[in-house]
Amino acid sequence: MTTPQKYLVGCYPLGRFQVDVYLSMGESGGCYYDSPEDGRLPRICVGGMYENWGTVISVFLHEALEFCLDQRLKRFVATQELRADSYEDVVFFLHHTDLSAAMYDVGKLVAVALPDLAAMWNEKKPKKEKEET
Repeated sequence: MTTPQKYLVGCYPLGRFQVDVYLSMGESGGCYYDSPEDGRLPRICVGGMYENWGTVISVFLHEALEFCLDQRLKRFVATQELRADSYEDVVFFLHHTDLSAAMYDVGKLVAVALPDLAAMWNEKKPKKEKEET
């Protein structure tokens, strides 16, 4: 099994945090780490193994918004714990103003990080082989 290659896209503001954004080639989906190893910034990892750029953007938006809601203590599981072992158990409870504030932070992140993420994805994505005629 090949270990996915992770590439640092850059460090960007997300709300009151600075986060590292990584593109993870060889993986789909995404994740975030709000309490990484000592001395490391929180990070968002975006899987890059998609043929469609829109799917990569969707994963990026999902992880950024979930990170923001988690930091605002709006992410729960049915047992009222703040952390979940299963993604199916995660629920969000928030007011419209909470959503607006989180989307404001996500929008600011996307405005500065998306061009860099696009450039990295275009550079690292598998190239399609040309058909012989």
